[in-house]
Amino acid sequence: MKLTRLHCFVLFLLLVLMGSERAAVSQNIEAPQSDYSYLVYGAQPDYEMVGYRINVAEAQRPWLIGSSILLFCVLTLITILFVRTRRSGKRLENLVEKRTHELELQTSMLMTIFDSTPDFIFCKDLNLNYIRFNKSIENFFNVRAEDIIGKNAEEAFGFSPERMEVINREDNYVISEKRPLVFEENLTTQFGGKKETLVETIKAPLIRNGEVIGLMGISRDITNRKEMESKIASNYEYAGKLSNALASITKSPAIYSGLLKDAADLMVKEGSIALNCQRVSIWNATEESTALQNISSFDLNTGEHSVQADFDLINRQLYAKLIKSERLINKRNQLIHI
Repeated sequence: MKLTRLHCFVLFLLLVLMGSERAAVSQNIEAPQSDYSYLVYGAQPDYEMVGYRINVAEAQRPWLIGSSILLFCVLTLITILFVRTRRSGKRLENLVEKRTHELELQTSMLMTIFDSTPDFIFCKDLNLNYIRFNKSIENFFNVRAEDIIGKNAEEAFGFSPERMEVINREDNYVISEKRPLVFEENLTTQFGGKKETLVETIKAPLIRNGEVIGLMGISRDITNRKEMESKIASNYEYAGKLSNALASITKSPAIYSGLLKDAADLMVKEGSIALNCQRVSIWNATEESTALQNISSFDLNTGEHSVQADFDLINRQLYAKLIKSERLINKRNQLIHI
C-alpha cells in the first residue's frame, strides 16, 4: 500500500512527540551522582537514586500514555485506509468484471450478426490483405479462413490482373480519401458450376484514433432486385406502348366513320407494334358459326395487311369452347360473359 501525505504527516507527528517527551523528561529530572558502593560493600541503598528513578517513571507515564493513544490512532487510521482501499479495489474489480461481461456480450452479438448475415463482409489492412471475412464469403467461394487471411484478392480468389487493377484502385481511393465508395459489380465463383452474382458493394475506411488502419467492405446480392426492376421497367414500357396504341386508335377517324374494315386494319397494326408481335389478327364469329372469319391481319415483318382464310371450328370443338369461355359477346346491346 502506498504512503499518502496523511500517512507521512502522522508518522512525522509521532516522531516529534516522542522526541519532545524524552527531552522534557531529561530536562526536568536531573540525575544525582550514582553511588554503587552499597552494592559492593553491602552498605545502605541510596534512597535519593531510588527516588530519582521513581520520578523518571512517573514523568514517562504521560508520554507512554500519549504515545499509546497516538499509536492507536495511527493504527486505526491505517486500518480504515486499508479497508477503504480494499473496498475500492473490490468495486473496481466488480466494475471491470461487469464491463468485461458487457464487452463479451457485444462481441458475441456482433460476431453472430457478422457470420449469420447473407451479405458478404470483409476487412483489409493497409496492404490490401484480408484480415477478416464472414461465413457467406467462405460458402460462396468455397474457401477457408486460414487459407485467405493475410492474402490479397489475387492470391485468395485468383482474380485476373485487369480485375485486380480495378479492385486496388477502389481500395486505395477509400483509404486515401477516407470516404466510403458505393458501386455495383459481378462476382463469379466456379464452386458448384460457374455462377455469377450481381452485388452492390460498399467500401468504407476503418478509422482508429483518427488514423485509417484499413477498410471494410459489405456486398449485397441484388440479382433478384435487378431482375424485378427490369420487369417493372419492361411492364412500364409495355403499358406505355399499349396506352399510345389505344390513344392512336381512339383518335383515328376510322373509328368515328363506322367503317369496320378500316378500324380493324388500324387496330391490328397498332396492336402489333405495341405488343411487338409478328402478326395480329381480328376474327369474327357467332354462336352458330362453324368457322372464324378473318376481318384483318397485320404482319409486322412485312408491314402489310392481309385477310386470312376462314378458321374451321367443326373439327376443333375444344378450341371453339375456349373461344366462347374467354370472351365477351354483344347480344342485343348487352354484354354477356360466356
